[in-house]
Amino acid sequence: MTTKSEITPCDEIAFSCYGAEVVIRSSISGLLETMKNRLPPRAEIRPAGANSGGEDFDATICLVKPDPDRHGWCLFVAPGDKPESVPVELAAEHVADALHYVVAENTSEYLFVHAGAVAIGGLGLVLPGRTHAGKSTLVRSLVEAGAVYYSDEYAVFDDEGRMHPYARPLGIRDPDGVVEKVPVDVIGGVTGEDPTRVALVASLVYSPDSSWDVASLPAGSSILRLFGNTVLARAQSARALSIFAKVAENASAIAGSRGDASAAAAALMEYAQALEKK
Repeated sequence: MTTKSEITPCDEIAFSCYGAEVVIRSSISGLLETMKNRLPPRAEIRPAGANSGGEDFDATICLVKPDPDRHGWCLFVAPGDKPESVPVELAAEHVADALHYVVAENTSEYLFVHAGAVAIGGLGLVLPGRTHAGKSTLVRSLVEAGAVYYSDEYAVFDDEGRMHPYARPLGIRDPDGVVEKVPVDVIGGVTGEDPTRVALVASLVYSPDSSWDVASLPAGSSILRLFGNTVLARAQSARALSIFAKVAENASAIAGSRGDASAAAAALMEYAQALEKK
């Protein structure tokens, strides 16, 4: 099996993104040119040679040829991760998916929360929840109903509690579990550009047999809902609680179940518009 000590990359891309510094090294000819169009939102490619040995980077991803008896490529996410075989045609997509979490784990300027995020009337709506929670489907319905798109996977907060866009393509999962990447403009949506304060934190559980059934929560409940879905909750617990306390100063919180995404989006739009008038 190929080991990290055998890595001999022939090419690399270095980039900055939301305060994280990342370098991708590869021995796969032409792969990194493809990766330039698949970097995370607002990634800024650093000049060639800027890595200078890589000591100043927060994370390194290496793609190298595996053993002759294996097909595909080995993905290493340093430090400490185990290699994973990746088919050649999926290598670029696999790395692109990995990069989102790499940025979330390595930024020191922002705090990433697993959540869908949109803005309605200039006010932020956050939908905390892990993968497979139905966030992308609900976010898509909200965007189609007129909400401004911020993210379908990460709500990004600064130290003042403001929500920033992380506008990656929507990841829509079909009934067979296959995820299609859909740029928000393809469905007629608009991407947010500026930070905004959060007005509503909605913790919703999807059930195909459920109708819209939610209840208001004490304002402080939004802190726990956000903290429970924070990428670096343990490592940055004090900072996270401080940020979410600022969010809770202005945000209402609701929790419950939802069924059809379009019906839930309509209910959320109405709820948010009522908050806007206060």
